[in-house]
Amino acid sequence: MTVFWLGAVVGLAAVFATVMHILFIFKINLNIRRLRDNADHESAQAFLKDLSGIWWVPNKPGYWTALKESYFIIYHTETIPFEIKRDLYKILSKKRVYGLRKPYKRQPAPARLPS
Repeated sequence: MTVFWLGAVVGLAAVFATVMHILFIFKINLNIRRLRDNADHESAQAFLKDLSGIWWVPNKPGYWTALKESYFIIYHTETIPFEIKRDLYKILSKKRVYGLRKPYKRQPAPARLPS
């Protein structure tokens, strides 16, 4: 009787993991499409929020590459604030997305005095 319950629990865990896997794939693809169409502050904020809710990235090279590409879209867009870029870098680093450049806040060039 104990073996039956153990098998049922393992089966439910496998179904749960599969459903979560499909949900994470859907969230990643939806946000990446949104960013490629229009990279602005709102879409970057939504991407950051949805990425925070993803527990793991599915182990497929296409998803890792797509996350890296979307990071670089946000990284090179000047209208997106530095804080979002920094938070996105932290989240993607925790999810083991490698090859990302750490964002840094650019300081304005000092004014030069005429000689």
